[in-house]
Amino acid sequence: MTIKTLLLATSLGVSAAIWLSTARLAAQSILPVPAPTPGVPVPETGPAVQITMGDGTGVNLKLRGRHSRRVRLRPAQRVTILLQYDRSWSGVILDAAALDGGKVSFPGNRNLIDASGKAVFQFSDAQKPGLYRIALNCGGIVSTLQF
Repeated sequence: MTIKTLLLATSLGVSAAIWLSTARLAAQSILPVPAPTPGVPVPETGPAVQITMGDGTGVNLKLRGRHSRRVRLRPAQRVTILLQYDRSWSGVILDAAALDGGKVSFPGNRNLIDASGKAVFQFSDAQKPGLYRIALNCGGIVSTLQF
């Protein structure tokens, strides 16, 4: 074995040993994520929802936990969504985003909850059948409408 080969083998061995010890330290410093507590109910945090279709028919539901039940829409239908929060939420900003296509728009670009606890916006779903979700974030409480 030549000196060059011996030096190369030694440096590769030292590099591997340093890498392994660094990987072990990194693995030890990562704390495991605790499992969710079974049987703990998700609190009812969302607003009451009134969905009015373009033909005047409507659906009322209550957001419980994080997701609404699915509401059936016809393709390319535009709906008006009224969210009723507690009056104490007056002035809080409501963020609404279409996650799977479609378009969310606030009348007059006002996405604040009014003095009566209401917020209104329109949703136009996309052209293709499928699941369309609208993520709602109001004061850090996140929930999802499903169509």
